[in-house]
Amino acid sequence: MTEKKTKIVFTVNVRLEQVNNNEAPETMAYVFDSTGNFIASGAMPKGEKGQVKLELPSELAGSTVRIIVGPHQTEEREEAPAWMNKLIRREEIEKEGKSLAGLIRQGGYEKRVRLTAEASIIEVVVYPPDWKKWLLCRCVVRGRLVKRVPMADGTTKELGVSHACVKIYEVDKIPRIILRLPEQELYRLRDDLLKIFQRPLPEPPERIPLPLPTTKKAAIQAGNALYSADQLQNEMAPVFRASSVSQLRNALAAKADTLAIYICYFKWIWYWLHKDFIKCCCTDEQGRFETTIWYRCSGDKPDLYFRAIQCIGGSPHVIYDPGVACHTHWNYVCGTEVVLETDDPAAITCVPPDPIEPPAGVFRWVMPWGIGGLRLDQIKTGGLTDFVDDNGTWVNAPFGGSLGFRLAYSSGIPYDVANRPAYYRWLYNKLDSADHETEWREFAAPVADTVVRHYVDYDQAHPELPPTFPVYPLGPQEQKNMHLYEFKPHQPPKLTGHTREWPVDDWFADIYSGILQSVNLPGGVENAAGKYKIRLEVYDSDINLIIPGAGTFNFIAPVGLADDGVTIITRHADAGEIEDNGFIFYLHVDNNRCEAELYEASVNGVAAGPCGFISYGAGDDVTLSFKARHANDFARFKFTVVKGSSGYVTPACAPADPDVVWANAPLVSDNPNGFNRDAASVFTKNVDETDMRGACAKAAFGENLYVAATATNGWVRLSGLDASALPKAFALEPKTT
Repeated sequence: MTEKKTKIVFTVNVRLEQVNNNEAPETMAYVFDSTGNFIASGAMPKGEKGQVKLELPSELAGSTVRIIVGPHQTEEREEAPAWMNKLIRREEIEKEGKSLAGLIRQGGYEKRVRLTAEASIIEVVVYPPDWKKWLLCRCVVRGRLVKRVPMADGTTKELGVSHACVKIYEVDKIPRIILRLPEQELYRLRDDLLKIFQRPLPEPPERIPLPLPTTKKAAIQAGNALYSADQLQNEMAPVFRASSVSQLRNALAAKADTLAIYICYFKWIWYWLHKDFIKCCCTDEQGRFETTIWYRCSGDKPDLYFRAIQCIGGSPHVIYDPGVACHTHWNYVCGTEVVLETDDPAAITCVPPDPIEPPAGVFRWVMPWGIGGLRLDQIKTGGLTDFVDDNGTWVNAPFGGSLGFRLAYSSGIPYDVANRPAYYRWLYNKLDSADHETEWREFAAPVADTVVRHYVDYDQAHPELPPTFPVYPLGPQEQKNMHLYEFKPHQPPKLTGHTREWPVDDWFADIYSGILQSVNLPGGVENAAGKYKIRLEVYDSDINLIIPGAGTFNFIAPVGLADDGVTIITRHADAGEIEDNGFIFYLHVDNNRCEAELYEASVNGVAAGPCGFISYGAGDDVTLSFKARHANDFARFKFTVVKGSSGYVTPACAPADPDVVWANAPLVSDNPNGFNRDAASVFTKNVDETDMRGACAKAAFGENLYVAATATNGWVRLSGLDASALPKAFALEPKTT
């Protein structure tokens, strides 16, 4: 009985013309079906001539296949853990360099052949202009995936995004795009470029990695070359002088480096941008990544685009994919660092610990770091603070909302001499309470949230699964009728068959050692507002209070930053900061909301009323009044009056400069710009009608009021406590006799 054939033997003979063995590229033969699906491949001996035999499925007999002779696409995936495969499309993981689009992009030589059921041979001759494209060079790609967090001192902190999958793509080179553009689109591109020299450019549609010109006189940067507007016109002159389609196409292709700057502006051309996946790598816990790719030695540098995916809550989540047109790194210089910035709030970041310089001779210490992003030395004796945001500096602000208390401590602190866990305790005392001398309360529910530390867990039985990030609760936990917090152990809890480890750096939500929900303080928001004394105590594993001093540990406190802007300089705790063997400091808390109300303008006691018109006589005053209130005056306000389309009526406004930012606007306790404030925080002022009208016999006005709370949670101002009044309008018209 004749055995049924299950394979078709297919032989490819390749000859590289004018090649010597020293410069011969590594060559492969690839077979794809007519729709571009990969079937088989084989490597050829290095040299002028080579042969490879491929076995193809017998069911392909009679069909057309696409034979691609081209470079060996080197892939190095061993750096990626197995779980990362879940975050990459199956066809990208399994292609192993066998991408039809990628091969054609790299100059692969194609022949189409109809298969027969019998063994067949195909002869391929490749000439130097083609095979020289297959010579590949190594390129190291490195970068950081970061998220920027605003700090209370007005700076931003750049935090690394950890355990993310960074996918690297090569974008079609601009000359290739130009070659594909239809004739009418070529002229459209030329005309759009010409407009750049006729009027200022609009704002770019998205942020882009390269500087862009803002006016026709501005300098622009293209790669490493710097052009003035006149130089750019000379540079692009061949494009504008082209008299035929072929000349225009060649001129545009020749100016690819310059065109790369403007791709972001021309949305219509984005359709023509294609990208091809080439590599994937992981970020470490500082958000850094590094890998190797290959590119054609005979071409220009790679044009790279990046996407980032992070496993959040057990599912892949895209945290960086800003768009190819405006975020491609054209002509990437191998080895240089790219910075990918995500603004996704779900992105998991790691926070490197601040380097701390303890006082001389202090080796075991505990330091109350501060609240949120504000160090303890930035909190004033009265418990208030100054902080900075986009609106400027806010002075003497209270605290409110969710308050994250932070600790720093030396490496020997988590364990006592018996190598057992040690603890700490937070307490608070409202100073104006009737029994404040004795009424110390602990951080415990509902006032305090649970403090946790995440750790990384790898299931060794299932390496294809992504790591999970369980939490280890530090507290508050009840111990001997007290609510204590455990110092983070040196190792997370062990589990057979699992590898568990702490992140190198803490995740951003894991920097707190106590979380006080200040809106839940006893007495309600209004009664709870005021100055608090905070105390920190340290306990051993037997729940005995440890007395600070020689042989145990020292309390230290921050005093500022060293010249490097990072290292925290510290001092010994003052005698007045140690009370009952605990460290004390003060915090002023106020979660009261602001009040804002506009009252009707009036003349001689007659209000504008529902229709908004007020009659005036020569020399009459217009009475303006509003309420801008905060229960304890921790607020600023901005009151403005606008006349028609003329803008602000400055004599009526507080302050005189109505465009002042909130942080420099008047406090609700002030009497700015001639306004009088009564006990209910109602502001009133009489303004001469001529100051209101100006040159207008009749005029219409609009009033606006916004009251901004100054309270902060240590990171941002609590704008949720703000208030705004419903705008009011009125019009002045002369009295009729």
